[in-house]
Amino acid sequence: MSKAKRVFILFSAFLAPATALYCGWTRTFGGGGAESGFSVIQCSDGNFIAAGKTENDGYLIKVNSSGNLIWSKAYDENNRNDNFQQVIQSSDGGYMMIGISVFSSNVSDFWVVKTNGSGDVVWDKLYWSTGMENSGYSIVQCTDGNYVITGWSEIATQNVDLYIVKINNNGDTIFSNRFGDQENNTAFDLKQTSDGGYITCGYDENYGDYEMWLVKFDASLCISWDKEIELGSNSDIANSVLQTSDGGYIVAGYYLNSDFDAVLLKTNSSGDMTWGYAYGNYQDDFFEEVQKTSDGGYIIAGHTASYGNGGKDVWLFKVNSSGSTVFSKTFGGSADDLGYSVKQLSDGGFIVVGYTKSFGYGVEDLYLIRTNSDGVAVEENVITQDPPDNPFISVNAADGNNISIYFELPREDDVRINIYDVSGRLVSTPVSGRYLQGYHRITHQFEKGGVYIYTFETSIFSEHGKILVY
Repeated sequence: MSKAKRVFILFSAFLAPATALYCGWTRTFGGGGAESGFSVIQCSDGNFIAAGKTENDGYLIKVNSSGNLIWSKAYDENNRNDNFQQVIQSSDGGYMMIGISVFSSNVSDFWVVKTNGSGDVVWDKLYWSTGMENSGYSIVQCTDGNYVITGWSEIATQNVDLYIVKINNNGDTIFSNRFGDQENNTAFDLKQTSDGGYITCGYDENYGDYEMWLVKFDASLCISWDKEIELGSNSDIANSVLQTSDGGYIVAGYYLNSDFDAVLLKTNSSGDMTWGYAYGNYQDDFFEEVQKTSDGGYIIAGHTASYGNGGKDVWLFKVNSSGSTVFSKTFGGSADDLGYSVKQLSDGGFIVVGYTKSFGYGVEDLYLIRTNSDGVAVEENVITQDPPDNPFISVNAADGNNISIYFELPREDDVRINIYDVSGRLVSTPVSGRYLQGYHRITHQFEKGGVYIYTFETSIFSEHGKILVY
C-alpha cells in the first residue's frame, strides 16, 4: 500500500466549496512560440493524445480526463521542419504519427514515428516516391496488424499524385504506389472499409478546377473505382471521409461560392452523391474532420469566420443522419482560433483540437476543448460565488502520492502553474490553459519527496512559494 506524502506550503489554505456538475473544459498548451494541434484521440486508458507541431518539431501531448497535462514531447528529424498531421493508437498500446518532414523549400518526405505508450520513440522513418515534395496526411492500422499511409507526392511536371504505402510494424515498406494524371491529385484522409479495402478523399484537378475526389482501393491497394464530385465551383476540396452503416460514405470539406462554405455530403457505396449541404454564411467556413456519433448522426470539427467572437473561431457542428443541423458551437476569442480534429468520447461528449491565437502564452497555442454531448464546454470545477479580488492558490495533501492544488480566479484568465526542483529544473506543468472565473481543483502526483518551488501565473497576477513533500 502506498504511503500518503505529507505536503506543506508556505501560505494558508482555504476550505474547498462544493463543485458544480461536470460539463467540459478548454485548455491551451505551449510556450512562447507557435504550437498547433491537428489530430486528437481518446486513448484506451480514457486519457487523450493530441498531435501537431511546436515550432519546427512534431508535437505530442497526453492529458488526463480533466485536461491536466500528463506529458508533452517534441520530435525532431535531423533538424528539419517537422509536423504531425495525424495520430492513432496502435494495438500494442503505443502511438503512430504521420506527418511531413521538410528538408528544404521544395523537398519533403512522409514522416512516420512509432512510440511506446509513454511517447518514447521506437522507430521513425521517411518515405518518398520522388526526391521532391512528399506530404503524408493519414494513417490506419489494418486488420492484419500492418499500416497504410497516404498523402501526395510531387512528379516531374511539378504536379502531385496520390501516394499510398503499406508498411509493417517495423516501418518496412510492403507495397507502394501512386495514382493520378498530369494534373494535381491528392489524398488528405484514409479509412479501412468493411470489405478489407480502403477509401481516400482529397481533390482532383481538371484544367485548373479542383473537384472532390474519392478513391476506393481493394485490400491489395488496387483501385476499385474513383469518383470526382463537382459542386459547381473551381475549388471543391474533401478533407475527411468515413464509411457509413449502409456501405456508403460521408465526406466533409469545403467549396468556393464567392466565399468558402463548409460542405457535408453523402454518397452510396459506388461514390455517387445522394445528398449534400453547404453550411456557413457570408465569410469563409471550413469542415476539417467528420466522425459518426452514437445516435447515428455526425460530428464535424472546423473553423468559421461567419460566426463566433471575431476572426476565425473553432467550429463544432453536429447533424443528424440526414444532414440537418442539431447544433452549431464556436470557441475562441477576437483573434484566429482554428479546429482540425474531433472524436466522440465514451461518455457521449466530444474532444476537439486545433490552435488559438486569442488565448495562451505564445504566438499560437495548441487548443484542446472537451464538451458534453450538447457541445457545451463549461469548466467542471467552477462554482457560482462572489469572486475574489485577486487570484488565490492553495495546496493540500491528498490520498496516495497526489496533492490537491486549489486556485480561485476573479475572472476568466490564462493560468500556468509550474513546479521546479531546488536546482531550478522544471519538473512539471500541472496547469496550463484558460480557466473560467471561480474555484478550481487539480490533482498532481510527485514521483519522490523533496523540496519543490511552484510558480502561479495569470495575466494579472504571479506568486511563488515552497512545497515540502516527504
